[in-house]
Amino acid sequence: MNSNPENWQQSWLQWSAQLEPGDVGPAHAEAEIEAAELRLGVRFPPSYRSFLLAVGGLKNPHFEASRLLPPSELRWLRDADVELVAEWTEPPEQFLTFLDLPRGEAEEEGGWVMTHLRDALLISPAGESTLLLLNPSVIRDGEWQACTFNDWHPGGEIHDSFGAMLKAEAAMARKPND
Repeated sequence: MNSNPENWQQSWLQWSAQLEPGDVGPAHAEAEIEAAELRLGVRFPPSYRSFLLAVGGLKNPHFEASRLLPPSELRWLRDADVELVAEWTEPPEQFLTFLDLPRGEAEEEGGWVMTHLRDALLISPAGESTLLLLNPSVIRDGEWQACTFNDWHPGGEIHDSFGAMLKAEAAMARKPND
């Protein structure tokens, strides 16, 4: 997806027609986003940053995640859930990757390495059965890898970017119930 906020808004309007009133939050101010970036020591990837500027909030972005966090609540997963990160990354040999490949091969295939949990940015509330994460350890074309992490099934969906994750969730939302 294009990282231009206007293009996000147009794409978002098409998706939001399927959502309940009140599911979309207000756009965030540049100053609020910059404050979060400064606090976390990073600049957010283009698709996520432009989403925050154009749309802002979202309830139920995934069937198991209740909402996307506002910039003021964003935290590194290692700070938000110390036990989860320790459980899934110690020892790292226990759980190599979601693709069951050695680390180097998994990264080449776009896979998620469990030790990336230490560096993941949590963009949904901690403590839910599915966490939405951005992974600055894997960057392609300026975009961070995005992932849904399920504590009951290690893995979930891995996407090239936040934009790709939202696009996939929108496609799932349009599918009729089986």
